[in-house]
Amino acid sequence: MKRKISVILIIIIMLFVAIMGHIVFAAESIGSFLANFRPDNPKVGDEVVIDFSSTALNEGISTISMELVFDDNIFTVSNVVAGEGWTKTVLENTYFISTIDQEKTNEIGNIITFYLKVKEGVQVGTQTTVTLSSIQVATDGDPVDLDNLSQVITISSYS
Repeated sequence: MKRKISVILIIIIMLFVAIMGHIVFAAESIGSFLANFRPDNPKVGDEVVIDFSSTALNEGISTISMELVFDDNIFTVSNVVAGEGWTKTVLENTYFISTIDQEKTNEIGNIITFYLKVKEGVQVGTQTTVTLSSIQVATDGDPVDLDNLSQVITISSYS
């Protein structure tokens, strides 16, 4: 009986991961963050959505900066939306995200969402990497550097 329950739980977890897309974590002393890339196998013309969120904050944060790195022969940025309570400023491929009132927050949740559209003419089977890099989170002290968060994306078929 325990074996059946274990098998069922493993299948449920695998289905959850398949449905949710690919999730990448970064944890530091100030808290933990994740990037959810979905889907990781889009069709030509589809959008890849990247949600960057905090999952736990040990210290209040007020600003975050990061670069969105991708192959511009494959994708174009169709939209970038700051999460509730956050505002964004863009300078080339670097995004500066800060709380609307410039005060520190300990609230967890979505910070920014990127929408990348797969360009027409991209070959099926093309693989590319999308990366959130040079991520810095500001607290009272010096900014804290997070690990890069990346996902390999494979173009699955024509739309």
